[in-house]
Amino acid sequence: MSQYEAHRKTLIPVAGPGHWNDLDMLLGGNFGLSLDETRVQMGMWAMHATPLILSVDLATMPPDHKEVLQAELVIRVNQDKLGKPADQLDPIAGIKIWKRSLADFNGGWALAFLHLSDDAGFPQRIILNLKNTGISDEGLFKLTDAFTGTDFIITNATEPFEVHVNPSGIVMLIVQPFS
Repeated sequence: MSQYEAHRKTLIPVAGPGHWNDLDMLLGGNFGLSLDETRVQMGMWAMHATPLILSVDLATMPPDHKEVLQAELVIRVNQDKLGKPADQLDPIAGIKIWKRSLADFNGGWALAFLHLSDDAGFPQRIILNLKNTGISDEGLFKLTDAFTGTDFIITNATEPFEVHVNPSGIVMLIVQPFS
């Protein structure tokens, strides 16, 4: 992650349909990664539109890790036809934020919130609004947790909402404007 972050200004413009940045194989389900770390890798591979290549046998991996690697909404974000990778926004309270424009999901966005700080002993809570992420469209928005499928509605881009991120964890939201 740190290498991609350091070189994102070079990598993002050259990625798109037919030419993808390859962040390497997914390690989820292998010994040594926690469930949250598996979510981080799967979510960030989806956010960066990188090929999803496994380094583990799905038949022998723990069921909870398998569920993460087969999360339908996360895979849909990865496979979005626009093919534009996410870019990093300014962090809030130590949480790194990535935003990806999508063609699917009503021309919405995917947002990833990462809690990767060295002192990550406790879950972190942030309160923000969509305007904090550069989304200023008017109207209603449906936000969906890409891993759980849980939906909630906000009435405009300035309405605050909370995100709770585990240490070494990710929350990935799909933001869809209502038409």
